[in-house]
Amino acid sequence: MDLRNPFGLKDGQIVMIEDIPQSMNGQRCGCVCPACKDIFEARMGEIRRHHFAHSGKGCSETNAYIAGLYMLLNEYLSSGQPLYMPPVIVQFDLSEYYYLDETNVRDHVRILSRSKDEKREIVLYTSKYVQFTASKIMTDSDNKPVALLAAVADKRLAIRITPPDTVCKRSSASQYEDYPTLEIDLSDEGERIQNSPKSELFKYFMNTHEIYHWVFNPIIEEAFPRVIMRSKTYYDAAQARIKKETEERLAEEKRLEEARKAAEAEKQAAEARRLEKQRIAAEAKKAKAEQEKRDEARRIHEETGGYISGKIGSRYITKTLDEITEKRPYSNILIEFSRSNFEKAISDIREYKQAGVSMLYTKMCFISLAETAILLQIYDELKSTEPDTAEVLEYLMDKSGIVYK
Repeated sequence: MDLRNPFGLKDGQIVMIEDIPQSMNGQRCGCVCPACKDIFEARMGEIRRHHFAHSGKGCSETNAYIAGLYMLLNEYLSSGQPLYMPPVIVQFDLSEYYYLDETNVRDHVRILSRSKDEKREIVLYTSKYVQFTASKIMTDSDNKPVALLAAVADKRLAIRITPPDTVCKRSSASQYEDYPTLEIDLSDEGERIQNSPKSELFKYFMNTHEIYHWVFNPIIEEAFPRVIMRSKTYYDAAQARIKKETEERLAEEKRLEEARKAAEAEKQAAEARRLEKQRIAAEAKKAKAEQEKRDEARRIHEETGGYISGKIGSRYITKTLDEITEKRPYSNILIEFSRSNFEKAISDIREYKQAGVSMLYTKMCFISLAETAILLQIYDELKSTEPDTAEVLEYLMDKSGIVYK
């Protein structure tokens, strides 16, 4: 890092390189290093920016720069100039899932110097200027400045300076020992410090409020009771809201479920009505078909002189069968019936033809044992497939004396 130090120490007072006239270039400036007190020379050429540098090996330019910063601030306070104190604002967490109490409040609060969210803040003290009566630079074991301890009456304040990023990269300032700690953040002010005389920097300290930040101030504990109360109030309201939202969500889910069930029930009812309508139509179709069958049977009976008068339900009402079998025939049919002959006669029965019934009855009256076996075989087959036809055969076999049971 090519650091250019603007701070020099002359006659116990900090001087800025911009306060040195060109005629006092080099060691004529009469300055020493603010840190190690070795001889400084003022380098004010035409190419590089003006700065102080050790004439010999000297110490670290970073140490010299930081020592100069603290000496500059100490001189500012010692001259009686007031220092800006930002407001003390306590920021706290609000949650709908937990609330703060004495056991955890400290872990959920932060100190601010400017408001970020008024709903989650309590302002303990507003901004003001304080004129300190004493100040002292505090150093570490290596004699490097780490804080400026300022005092007024019986109160003490630690001030920590964050140097420009061009000097060194540092994290945010931390609390100094047990003192209230204020940070002066100069991390973005490298150019201003490099190019300003001391009087301008004093005005900068006076008028620029944005560089001051609270790191720690124990008075934030005064806000803890109010923080706890507001946290509990927020939590209770949030829980009530969550409960209400949950109840409304459950009610809406119940309403949607009931609507779904109602729609499903209506769908099932519509399907039941469709099936019932379909069943009624099928029964009507079946009834119509049966009526048509009865009408057809009556028509055939009337046109062909058939042996039945119609079918009511599942029962046949015989008419001409008694007439056909009233007298036992005396003529002998010499033709031997094969299965095909029997099947042709049975086909006539299906078609309500009287001639086929008469011929079959005559054969039954003069049937051989072999023919009887064929007839009974056909009868057994018809009992399960054509019970109506089998019923006619039974009637004829009863009349002709054939045992079939």
